[in-house]
Amino acid sequence: MLEINRILIQLNKAVDAANSEFPQERGIAITLFDNLIEVQLFKKAEIIFLFDRTTWYKGNRKFNYKTRNSSLGYYDSLLKFSKNNGIITESDFEILKYAHSIRNSVFHNGVLNNLKLDLAILIFYDFVNRNITKWGSPLGLICYKNSPGYEKIDFGQGLGKNKISLGHKDYFDEAVGYILGKIKIRSGLNEKVQNILETQIERIKDSIEFINSESKTLNFYDVLGRYWYLNDDFFNFYKSGRNPKNLDSILLLYGFLRENKEYLDDIEELKRRQTKGKKLLRKYRSQKNEKYPHWTDIKNIEKRILKLNGLEPDKVLKNLIDIENKISYLYSDLDQASSDLDLYIQELIDIEREK
Repeated sequence: MLEINRILIQLNKAVDAANSEFPQERGIAITLFDNLIEVQLFKKAEIIFLFDRTTWYKGNRKFNYKTRNSSLGYYDSLLKFSKNNGIITESDFEILKYAHSIRNSVFHNGVLNNLKLDLAILIFYDFVNRNITKWGSPLGLICYKNSPGYEKIDFGQGLGKNKISLGHKDYFDEAVGYILGKIKIRSGLNEKVQNILETQIERIKDSIEFINSESKTLNFYDVLGRYWYLNDDFFNFYKSGRNPKNLDSILLLYGFLRENKEYLDDIEELKRRQTKGKKLLRKYRSQKNEKYPHWTDIKNIEKRILKLNGLEPDKVLKNLIDIENKISYLYSDLDQASSDLDLYIQELIDIEREK
């Protein structure tokens, strides 16, 4: 009973937090759902390992120590083991991996993106709803003690006279049904995914328009001058009147910064860092043939987004993952470039006001 109530209490807390208007609480819901699923997968794997033994009549066990240790110690390995041994499907493997990445951004970095929070809740709810009663209540000895942790709990499903007579399986199934029935779904998964992708595409288009418009009247090398401590060519080019040719040239520089900034930041001596920055930039430009390598057909992406209507959840999420991978670098480089440009313009406005 202790294990049954652990699952039910955690599920109930997750649903209550998921229903909150506060993104902070919805972030807690994601952590609770993710952990609930991880523990269930852990226990399923544990049972498989328990019955996989080396004996005198059948030789070595199927799963060695390395597999056991990694599967029970690392989430990614546990997911792979669960997929390979029929605990979850191939589709669920990809879906849970994606939802876990949202959980990681919440749990480790405190990121609270409302659209991503709602998407993760939808994913976790769908998975739990399809699997938790199918997997059944935990195996093992069911004992009742005169203690809150062992007694049946009324989550609102109404125990009444059944508090004692109701079997543990019926108690578990009824409680799960009631708890999951409380969740407030704000919109369908297809709509949520479309909103997430459309928001990113709009940000890409707005950034392109913003940079193209403003760079007609200002020198973008002056915007990049803030990175003089990595490569003083940016500022020197501005002083000499040299300008990046076009948006492609600008994004090529931001691709370089994305890939090399952290490495250059760790070089202590300024002149050595700037010299290395110039050398790496020449090499980067040469490798990319002076062209930004991460352009993608935005109109084609928009058509794919429209076609998500009516698709099955696993196909919708596969499209989401694929599209986000396609636009990831373009999105981040444009976002950084437009943010730097916006900051630069604001600084010019502030300087003008102080005159």
